[in-house]
Amino acid sequence: MPRKTLHVAMTFGLWAALSCGPGARKQTEEGVKVTKELFGKTAEGQDVDIYTLRNKSGVEVRITNYGGIVVSLKAPDRAGKLDDIVLGFDSLCGYLGDHPYFGAIVGRYGNRIAKADSG
Repeated sequence: MPRKTLHVAMTFGLWAALSCGPGARKQTEEGVKVTKELFGKTAEGQDVDIYTLRNKSGVEVRITNYGGIVVSLKAPDRAGKLDDIVLGFDSLCGYLGDHPYFGAIVGRYGNRIAKADSG
């Protein structure tokens, strides 16, 4: 999947999950905020961005365009206090090293089956 298409798919999917997921109140577009910022650079000098999606209730997810890594997901507990429920790293450096693909939706086998034989 081309990188730009992956960005759009991830953004739309996360927006839908945050605004229309099970138990969520119906949100308007005004209740959802999406921001983009530089998260770091790979060893080859390629920019890695992080997208933050937040709904009206304050639920927030942060996801990169580097493997679709979910860096953070802040969700409310029983008392309504938001806390991060994702295990991972605070910076890109941790994701560039040897790790078990924390939070990645595209792991080491991404695009390895694109032209696989279906026989």
